[in-house]
Amino acid sequence: MNITEGFFEEIKNAIKFILILCIITVAIQSVLDGGLNMENTKGWIVSNFFFGLPFYFANAYLNKGMNTLYSWIEQPKKRALIGIPAFMVMNAGLMILLIYIFTKFYLGIDEVKLFDNRNMTSIVIALTICLVATLYFHAVGFFKSYVRELEISKKLREEKVLAELNALKSQVNPHFLFNSFNVLSGLIDEDADKAQTFLTGLSKIYRYILENRNEDLSTVKEELSFAKQYFKLQETRFENSILMNIDVPDEIMDKKLPSLSLQLLLENAIKHNRFDIENPLIISIIYSNDTLIIRNNKLERRNLNEGNGVGLPNIEQRYKLHNVDGFAVDASPNKFTVTLPLI
Repeated sequence: MNITEGFFEEIKNAIKFILILCIITVAIQSVLDGGLNMENTKGWIVSNFFFGLPFYFANAYLNKGMNTLYSWIEQPKKRALIGIPAFMVMNAGLMILLIYIFTKFYLGIDEVKLFDNRNMTSIVIALTICLVATLYFHAVGFFKSYVRELEISKKLREEKVLAELNALKSQVNPHFLFNSFNVLSGLIDEDADKAQTFLTGLSKIYRYILENRNEDLSTVKEELSFAKQYFKLQETRFENSILMNIDVPDEIMDKKLPSLSLQLLLENAIKHNRFDIENPLIISIIYSNDTLIIRNNKLERRNLNEGNGVGLPNIEQRYKLHNVDGFAVDASPNKFTVTLPLI
């Protein structure tokens, strides 16, 4: 909005304010006079516009200037201690000037006695009204500034959280690809046919990741479906050395949890354990008390230095950014358990 548009907007607001004031004053005068007096009504309308317009614009622009100099949020005491006296002094001076002009030029009185009893009464009443109005508008100004600051802070927090979530999600794809290519590299040397089957399955899974890369939360149904695809992919290499049991009721399928969290946990279980047909890795996904519990038996770790530590911290941080408690990791001598609260 440019200066001209802002000025005309202020005029519209001023006219609305004065028209409301005219209705109120004419109504009060009609009650006091016992009926509508057109001469008195004309006088009230003229005086309301004559006094109202200068007061409205003077107070509006002084308020803008004070807001520029002193922030209600950063300097509330100074804004009030300087602002209230400044408004009262300006309004007193403006009142005296307007009474003089109104008396001399509209009423046609040559010798204007500003401080006679009648004018003093009008000045005192007007300044009292101005003081009440000043206190009211200062309170409203502080409240609006405070609410606006809260909205800005909330927006900044939301943008920060969104940026952090996007950063966390961006870790998942490289993490998944890095480990998958390691597996593929091993399969190429062992069995070319298995490597081809693995690569086909990998392409399907990665297509799913790309299609859902903008979603931070997925339903339990989607996560389980993707986890089964991922597990089937791993069976290409490990065959009967890994087993997965799922015990999740249908009624919680629409609940949500961080996207790809189950896949990350399956990946970690396979990566951090040594297993074979005689000692298979058994992974269980069960529902309990509005959580999914992912548990696997702990076998001798395959390589203590393997991994980049993305999986568990990634899931935990995403829960924190959603302000959801309940994520837990329990590493006992024989079992490794992760609890994922449902959202």
